[in-house]
Amino acid sequence: MMTYNDLLKDIEKLVGLHLHSIRPGAELTVEAIEREKCSLSLRNAQGNLRKRSLDEIRNLWSELQKKRIVHVDGFLHGSGSSRNQPETILANLPYIEWLKYNGKKHLAYVEKSTHEFGTLREMNPVEQIGFCELLSKIQSNLHRFSYAVVTNDIKQCIDDFNKDSSYNLTVLEQGAYALSMPNSEVLFLSANKYKLPKGVYPILYCNHNVKSFSSIILNNRSCYIGEINEINVLYME
Repeated sequence: MMTYNDLLKDIEKLVGLHLHSIRPGAELTVEAIEREKCSLSLRNAQGNLRKRSLDEIRNLWSELQKKRIVHVDGFLHGSGSSRNQPETILANLPYIEWLKYNGKKHLAYVEKSTHEFGTLREMNPVEQIGFCELLSKIQSNLHRFSYAVVTNDIKQCIDDFNKDSSYNLTVLEQGAYALSMPNSEVLFLSANKYKLPKGVYPILYCNHNVKSFSSIILNNRSCYIGEINEINVLYME
């Protein structure tokens, strides 16, 4: 099984190459890998040089090994305007291909070399079927949330909540994220998208007497907004 150290050795083979991006116009060059500083030196298509943490690569690699497929934008939950850069680096490795699922780019770890270092390969439609079924199963697993945090700044809220740990983050849909901790899950929702007042909502599970309440659709699931002792509550069936 490939280790993170093996991955870094392969990324070093990309140094100096002009790497094409899945999104046209976002090409880059890996100038250097500084392991001791846990950083990458990258030059973008405009010629600008910047450094980026290797932690993003490490976390994405861990996710790919666990699930074999990842939506990079969702996994990095909007961390910076150039979050396609780690996506580009990984996609240019010979055992990682890309595909679209529900209109969103995903990377897939195919566990064998299917293209050359420094090139991209879009997964063929037949192979995509199996990965899309895998992703559908992952996303269809019902989360058991303890409470919901409704905010206008999801990225900052998640970063503050998760600053001392590295809990697993799942994108449910645009504007909705699940943070999995050892004993519970926290739901983060965009106040603007779901038209909800900001705050923390305890989540209760029931199957009766809630359908007259106002509701939202979350990841194809109906959720109802109620109130107990002047505290907003989110009901899930």
